Amino acid sequence: MTIVKSALTILCASMIAVLQPPVRQPVSVWAAENVVVPDGPQAGQLMDFELTPYLREPMDMTSFEYPENEIAIRKSAQTGFTLFLLASAAHMIVNEPCNAMIVQPTQGAMSAFHREKLMRVINETGVLKSKIKDQVSRSSDSSTADSKQYPGGSLALAIASSSKDLRSKTIKWSGNDEIDEYSMDLDGQGPSLDMIKAR
Repeated sequence: MTIVKSALTILCASMIAVLQPPVRQPVSVWAAENVVVPDGPQAGQLMDFELTPYLREPMDMTSFEYPENEIAIRKSAQTGFTLFLLASAAHMIVNEPCNAMIVQPTQGAMSAFHREKLMRVINETGVLKSKIKDQVSRSSDSSTADSKQYPGGSLALAIASSSKDLRSKTIKWSGNDEIDEYSMDLDGQGPSLDMIKAR
């Protein structure tokens, strides 16, 4: 009888552990434990907020649990906010997957962002790399240079100067970099930022 009771207790405890929802971490805590910095003096290391403590609060606001739908950040150059954007996107892909978009102002900016930042974060951040599908030719559901596929959604890479890029997707999450360079009237269709919001 004691053996049966012990086995039943273990079984019940295991079932409770499986059925309980995961503990939600703030985005910044998750990033510090998972996201590898792609470049700069901390390249190849886990994200560390010691030098950039001001990134914590806005990063935590990017969770879907945060009550506001939009945050805007005014910043100076070279203050770590591209890493903020990458870490927030990584958290979304792993923990709150959906259709999403990152927008850069120009093709050159997007190419550099993809090559020097995004792909390095994907390749160095194990939990993220395991989610993103590889680029495989002749496969309709694989990732491409401008679309990263993962369970639950995809991350489109778009250019703010292309109305085609901004009209073609339905998204739930958007990260918009260097918005002061976006067009105020793109192809006669209004501001680039308004087109993104309409998605």
